[in-house]
Amino acid sequence: MSVEDLRYHMRLPSQSRATLELGSGKEIHCQVHDLSMGGAYVLRDQIDGAIPSLRRGEWVNTHLEHPDREERTTVLSEIIRVEADPGPGVALRFEIYEETAEGIIAHVNWEADRQSVAHDELGEPLLVSTETDTGNESMNPLLRRGAGALLGVGLLYVLLRLLSSFL
Repeated sequence: MSVEDLRYHMRLPSQSRATLELGSGKEIHCQVHDLSMGGAYVLRDQIDGAIPSLRRGEWVNTHLEHPDREERTTVLSEIIRVEADPGPGVALRFEIYEETAEGIIAHVNWEADRQSVAHDELGEPLLVSTETDTGNESMNPLLRRGAGALLGVGLLYVLLRLLSSFL
């Protein structure tokens, strides 16, 4: 069984560009190698001969750009694989909410039309449900990570204060 057999969405070769916006605000420019309703595989551009580093599990805002139009679609994405250095490849899984679904569908359909692929072969994006979420599950993953880091720093501070009171 091949990886393609396990995929939920059909992948299409792409001519699009993407900009990965990190939580720090840093941007990494990429060529989109292939694209589906559920994610993309992108190739990072070299900057001064070096490839910017990314980590698996990191969350980024992915800005997809048509090569011949000014339209831009933004979707929250999780980095699920980073090719070993010096490889430029990065696999992304889209975190699609109702507000972003229309843009992703339009972008993938544009790629399908360019390649004469029927839209019904592409599948539907898997939407993240916010109706049944409780507590912090409905938070943006970037915010959730920041809140978790802040909580960790707070706990460390309390522990250090307790420890210093015993010394």
